[in-house]
Amino acid sequence: GPPVATGLYTGNPIAVPMTGLSAAPVIGNAPIQPGHTSSTFGAFVILALGAPPPTPTPTPTPTAPRIDAIAPASAPAAGGAIVTISGAGFDPGATVQLGGAPATVVTVVNSTTIRVALPTHAPATIDVAVTSAGQQVVRPAAFRYDPVPPHLGPAAVSGAQVRLEWEPGGGTPVLRYGIVAGMAPGASEFGPFPVGLATEMNSSVGPGRYYARVLAETTWGLLSSNELIVDVGVPTVPGAPTLSPAVIRGRSVTLSWTAASGNPITYAVIARYAAAGPPITAVPVAGTWLTVEAPPGAYVVSVVGVNALGVGAESNRVALIVP
Repeated sequence: GPPVATGLYTGNPIAVPMTGLSAAPVIGNAPIQPGHTSSTFGAFVILALGAPPPTPTPTPTPTAPRIDAIAPASAPAAGGAIVTISGAGFDPGATVQLGGAPATVVTVVNSTTIRVALPTHAPATIDVAVTSAGQQVVRPAAFRYDPVPPHLGPAAVSGAQVRLEWEPGGGTPVLRYGIVAGMAPGASEFGPFPVGLATEMNSSVGPGRYYARVLAETTWGLLSSNELIVDVGVPTVPGAPTLSPAVIRGRSVTLSWTAASGNPITYAVIARYAAAGPPITAVPVAGTWLTVEAPPGAYVVSVVGVNALGVGAESNRVALIVP
């Protein structure tokens, strides 16, 4: 039937009339139509007519990405270093561009941190860009790829003859190499001695302690290697011997080691209860082997050489168990 009452529901009780109404006829094969029950009983259907549609929940606007810092700010052009980008607004699918090229190994740690594994790149200062949720932020000249300097290996000294060898480095073409040396760290009163594009040099040198470096003249600029101490005709404390595994027969323990450089006068065998523990004994030995009766227990042993200048470098440490 027609509506009994209409209006806007405000939360207050609704007055529904029970008299003066017409009952809707029974639908179907009903031989008898029931009469109106008036105020005795009534059944009603409540319909929401013309109600306004629900207000849609607004889609949140993504936080615009922001780059606050890049650490480290430089790395070798050979690649492989891990760089951390700090900022805000990084979603899980954020991407990174280095100098306009996409980075392939990117880890979004959280909304404020991204880690990037650097690919190889020619030496240059580059822009860093982060794209997140369709928005991009660019930090200009934010990172520098440095060329890889040469690396000077240990010197081979025989009498007055010194042989130096070095790895060439990379990332930029080398025009020529030169050797510089001084009598103090960082000094360069000797040289540079040009060697062209060779990666080794042999020379006769007077007695003394020298601090040597390799300089590489490149299209990027002048690159300096690590500094190496070279002793020529200068006595030093002994080098580190190499200790062999122990031979144990019952409580008898035999140790042997290689001779140390530096002309040691004697050796000292050091025993500890643990690798990081303090020495519990140091046995002087004239040669390069020792057999001793040891009390039962677990030990860590090593060897040092001793000469007139002092105690030399410690050997490797060997663990042993005496039953």
